[in-house]
Amino acid sequence: MTYLTYSAATGKNCIVTIRNTPGTAVYIYAGFQLANQGDTAVDDHGTYTSYAGPVYISGKGTCIDWSGAIGPAPEQYVIRYATNCG
Repeated sequence: MTYLTYSAATGKNCIVTIRNTPGTAVYIYAGFQLANQGDTAVDDHGTYTSYAGPVYISGKGTCIDWSGAIGPAPEQYVIRYATNCG
């Protein structure tokens, strides 16, 4: 499951992808970027047993493109565009 939060106090978004149950290491991804503002992507990905992230990006006054994945199967990916407009 990928979780995205926003702090109005700091203007920062936070993303983390967490497995339901830790186990053998698998590919896990958590990342985002400012919508329509290429070259702003930040992410954490690798072979982990529990989670990827947390990762932070300042997003006050803009929207966020975000995604997360657990494992290599396409059905495990979530991608959302232009959400969490701060």
